[in-house]
Amino acid sequence: MTTELDQLVATLDSLRAGVLKKLAGLTETDCAASNEIIAKLADPETPVTRNGKTHNLRWAILAVIGETSRHAGHADIIREQIDGTTGR
Repeated sequence: MTTELDQLVATLDSLRAGVLKKLAGLTETDCAASNEIIAKLADPETPVTRNGKTHNLRWAILAVIGETSRHAGHADIIREQIDGTTGR
């Protein structure tokens, strides 16, 4: 016999799977767009201007990597608080 809790857990599992699938698709699309921009610019010394500040392409790529790692770390902390396990 399925309890309300079992049904809730099944629903949450289904929602989580859907969200993860959507996020994976967004990530692939974003990566493809980034790769296209990087390929067009080609030279890592190409100037890139954003918000009135100019840096080179290498700096911009490293900034994105740094931001991504910080956000991934934040998400991992939240996950650890939810499930009580560490990523190791």
